[in-house]
Amino acid sequence: MKKLRKNKKGFTLIELIVVIAILGILVSLAAPRFLEHIKDAQKVTMQADAKVLSNAALVYNIENEGKWPVLPAAENEEQNTVTFKDFDDENVTVKVRALDKTEFKNHVQTLKNDIDNYKMVDEKKNYKGSWR
Repeated sequence: MKKLRKNKKGFTLIELIVVIAILGILVSLAAPRFLEHIKDAQKVTMQADAKVLSNAALVYNIENEGKWPVLPAAENEEQNTVTFKDFDDENVTVKVRALDKTEFKNHVQTLKNDIDNYKMVDEKKNYKGSWR
């Protein structure tokens, strides 16, 4: 019997449970950092898309004698508003309009996100604070 037992190779159930527990602890420590990097990457991607759209809108404006690439008010489902906090933690509300994809097709070549995720500010307003 002792000879038969010595020839058995493998892990015991306790050893497997300990290894799984250690892996679980490592994953629980690494997951928040990984998710934070994903959020940062999404933020940078949206900032890059916004810069591309901004430049394309300016080129469109110059080429079309002061017109902007937005849907006409009649086609725009409604005048949307967006509220955000400025640098003084005051709420600022601005009117925005949907971008016209057909007008942009020759000016924007690549975007990571869909153009429907972006809107153009429809009113001029002076904001307090400064960009940092």
